[in-house]
Amino acid sequence: METEKTAAERRKELATLLFCQSYLYYHDMLSSAESKRVCKRISAFQDKHRIAITREQIDSVEIKYQDKL
Repeated sequence: METEKTAAERRKELATLLFCQSYLYYHDMLSSAESKRVCKRISAFQDKHRIAITREQIDSVEIKYQDKL
């Protein structure tokens, strides 16, 4: 059985979802309509778990990449 996520884990997940949606839209991987659909799903996730985060929390998301072959 999966354990319930903490509030901090949910905030991190929400920030990551918003960051990824923005990243994909900015790089033309999502159309405007697709982006709106994703945003609605993210909003439903946020409402379901009653999560509020700040712009700073969204901006704190990092992508780590290592190109070691």
